[in-house]
Amino acid sequence: MKLLRVIGSRTHPMEEGELRAFCERQVLRSQYPAGAARQLVAIAASGDRTPVVRRIKVPTLVIHGDEDPLLRPACGEATARAIYEGGGSVALERVAGMGHDFPGPLHERIADRIAGHCRQAATS
Repeated sequence: MKLLRVIGSRTHPMEEGELRAFCERQVLRSQYPAGAARQLVAIAASGDRTPVVRRIKVPTLVIHGDEDPLLRPACGEATARAIYEGGGSVALERVAGMGHDFPGPLHERIADRIAGHCRQAATS
């Protein structure tokens, strides 16, 4: 819960009970500390993926929160820029009030943006 408070949205923080229930569901769903450790090692070992990202050519929507303290907004911008510089089609959606989480009050807005992107990509 402490970690999610640190990396989550400051504008749309989860209420204490909601956050506790979310954390409890995650533990019941998959409490596997070794898996979490392997994920962190894989992230650290993966290095710069920009050359791979530059090869993305399908219409891409990059969604990034402007309050993300874990992957700062510049990271989303760099991802979009790499796709664009590689010749891909990309849109960057900076989500005001979102941290490194998916706050409930933003679900509809983000879902609408994804649906619009999919509709546009289907007609391109």
